[in-house]
Amino acid sequence: MKKRSFGQWVKLTWNWGVRLLLVLAVWAVLASILQWIVLPVFVRKGREVTVPELRGVAEDSAIVAMEKAGFGFVVDDRRLDPAVPAGHIIDQRPLPDRLTKPGRRIHVIVSTGAPEVHVPDVTGKTRQDAIALLQRMGLEMGELRYAFSDTYLEKQVISQYPDAHTLLTNDNRIAFITISLGKKPAIFEIPRLIGLDEEEARFLIRKAGLQLGVVSFERREYEPDGVIIEQVPEPGTVVEEGAQVSVIINQKEKKERK
Repeated sequence: MKKRSFGQWVKLTWNWGVRLLLVLAVWAVLASILQWIVLPVFVRKGREVTVPELRGVAEDSAIVAMEKAGFGFVVDDRRLDPAVPAGHIIDQRPLPDRLTKPGRRIHVIVSTGAPEVHVPDVTGKTRQDAIALLQRMGLEMGELRYAFSDTYLEKQVISQYPDAHTLLTNDNRIAFITISLGKKPAIFEIPRLIGLDEEEARFLIRKAGLQLGVVSFERREYEPDGVIIEQVPEPGTVVEEGAQVSVIINQKEKKERK
C-alpha cells in the first residue's frame, strides 16, 4: 500500500471537513424550517377556531355569543343602512368561517337603521306624480285605494296615510294614497274595455261604480299582447252599482301574475 504524503493527508482531511460542514449546514437549515415554519403551522392550526357569522345579528346577542366563544367584540362604526334594522350588525372583520386564534377581537359595523323621513304632501297631485315622489323619499307604496270625489279631479290624490309632514320612524315605511275616481255616475254603465291593458281597465271599472269580475287569458297572435280582447257584459249595458265585469286578456307568453 502506497503511503500518502503529508500534503495528501491535508487535502483529504480538508475535503472531508468541507463535506461534514455541508451536511451540518443542510441539517441546520432543515431543523430551522421544522422549528420555525412547519411546527408552528401545525400548532397554530390545532388552536385556531372558526369565526362565527354575525352579520344581521342583533348587537346584544352578538356580544353574548362572542363572550361565550372566547372572542373579543369591538364596534368600529355605527352607520345608516335602510336594508339592516337598527342595532343589527352590517359587516364584520374577520369574515365568517375564517380560522383565527381564540381571544381575537371581532370588529363590527352596527346599523342605526334607515334615515328618518318627513312625509311629503301629495294631496292634489296626480297618481303618477304622487307615487314617484313618495318612492323618491324612500317610502314603499301600499295598495292604492280609490273613491269618488266631487272636489278632486279624476286620478288626483284625495288623501294619504301617513299624513303630510309626519316624521316616520325606521319601523314604518309604507304609504297609502286614495285616488279620485271623479264624480259618482248617475247611472252605472259598462265601459268599453277592449284594447286596454288591465291597469287602465281596472280604473275605468272602478270609475263606473263597478267591480272587476273573472279575469281569464287566451292567446291570439293577431292582437297586441296584454290587452283586453273580450268583456262581459258588453259596453253600454246599464247595470246596478257594484256589478261585476269579466274580461279576457291576450297573453302570448305565460307570465306569473302578482
